[in-house]
Amino acid sequence: MECFICGERGCDNCNDTGEILIADCPLNVIPVETWDMIELAELYEKGLPPIAGGSLDQLRAFVVAFRIFTKAKARHKMIGV
Repeated sequence: MECFICGERGCDNCNDTGEILIADCPLNVIPVETWDMIELAELYEKGLPPIAGGSLDQLRAFVVAFRIFTKAKARHKMIGV
């Protein structure tokens, strides 16, 4: 796939080819910090900003439950339930 650091130009990440080979599940390639940022962005999108009193002050169990709930709600909305 196209190198996500340089695009097609070539860099140290892709050995100047512009492409990277992923031989593992792509989800395993994404660093934990990126998953954390995605989670914070999703919560912010739903009105829970990453500030004191917002998503940064919530229990982990709440954050997980919130994500499950919002994804289930969206899924049901898609199929008209």
